[in-house]
Amino acid sequence: MAERRGRLPAGEVKECLKGLPVRTGEQSDLQSAFDLARAHGLSFYDALYLELPKRESTELAALDGALGWAAVVEGVPLSAT
Repeated sequence: MAERRGRLPAGEVKECLKGLPVRTGEQSDLQSAFDLARAHGLSFYDALYLELPKRESTELAALDGALGWAAVVEGVPLSAT
C-alpha cells in the first residue's frame, strides 16, 4: 500500500520485505505476490491470497471485487461458494 500511495519508492520494497515476520507457507513466492499486488493494485495481503491458488492451480473463494477480478485476469477460477 505504501508503494501504491507513493510513500515508498519501488526500489525499497524488497528491502522492507526482508525484515517482515510474514509466514505464508513453505512454498509461497513472495516476489510473485508482490508482482500480483503491483499488477492489479492489490494489497500484499490480498495478493498472497491470490498467489496460492494460482501456484497450486486451484480455485479462489473471494467476495472482494478487486481480488476476484485479479483472479479472473490471472486465470484463477473463482469458487462458486
